[in-house]
Amino acid sequence: MRHDGEAHVWPSAAENGAGGAGGLGDGGRLVFGVQLRLALGLLFLQMAGTLTPLLLFLFPAITFARFPFAPTMEGQYILKNLVLMSAAIVVGATMRGGRLVA
Repeated sequence: MRHDGEAHVWPSAAENGAGGAGGLGDGGRLVFGVQLRLALGLLFLQMAGTLTPLLLFLFPAITFARFPFAPTMEGQYILKNLVLMSAAIVVGATMRGGRLVA
């Protein structure tokens, strides 16, 4: 983030690119089943950063237009990440010997 005395919500282009490249690498690891432990660990680190506005309610006006029924675009992104984390938990459980039961 920029350090000019003001709080900026949007990251710089370099931070955006680094986050995108990390997410692409994590997704590739998960899709192809390569280094799953590393992929899940990095995914949870990245998701912890993206969930902080929702979990800590630091920016409720940014995440919800009308709490809790109308998420903004940023709020939808955060909620999508919650779904990704849930899927990652399932992948992690199957790695450790768990199995899916319908």
